[in-house]
Amino acid sequence: MVWSAFLWYILALFHLVPALPLEGGRILLAILWKSTGNYRIAVRISTSTGWGFGSLFILGGIAVFIFLQEAVNGLLLAFLGWVLLSAATQSRRWAKLYEALHNTRARDIMTREFPAIAPQISLRQAVTNYSLVTGQDYFPVAEKGKFVGIITLAGINRIPRGEWDSTLVEEAMTPARNVFTVLADQTAAHTIEYMDQTGTHRVPVLDKKDEVIGVVIRDSLMNLARVRTALRL
Repeated sequence: MVWSAFLWYILALFHLVPALPLEGGRILLAILWKSTGNYRIAVRISTSTGWGFGSLFILGGIAVFIFLQEAVNGLLLAFLGWVLLSAATQSRRWAKLYEALHNTRARDIMTREFPAIAPQISLRQAVTNYSLVTGQDYFPVAEKGKFVGIITLAGINRIPRGEWDSTLVEEAMTPARNVFTVLADQTAAHTIEYMDQTGTHRVPVLDKKDEVIGVVIRDSLMNLARVRTALRL
């Protein structure tokens, strides 16, 4: 019982280490981002801090193992350092991907494969004329071109099938005020930054008149980042 409590205590302290991707690192990232106003710099510093703490833990574990001859504590400390170092390496890789997207605009990486549908059509029409034709499960909803929300198959399936003919898309959609969107001229880095914060994988792209012109897909965005990083663009 005492040993278990000790382990939980160590793990709790470990998560407070100011290094990504631990909670302490996320707090540090938020503080740096707010103070500098630059997400890229905040990520760089946070990942470097994680790298430093990971290396320090490993060296400390080796020192404890050799000089204090405490094998269990030394190995545990070195293991925590290795975990932190691996996580920091992954975070650093992500920072490079972010850098690669910084000069790319949302309009350059969006897709037009998600046609906008009208809010006044029935769910039955949405499924028959759009989902079954395109194979998509996500659609922007627009009225006279202006973005008013999104409709997904998950949202449609919440409505009993017997009511699909009598239920309009606007009744089942997620309204625009609850949907994260990006402007066409915003950077791809900005887009994926907020995708991470909101946990979404698809984001409508709007022009200056709030008309939906495409959708950014996270997987495509990450693939582009990897290619640009590999080519050092």
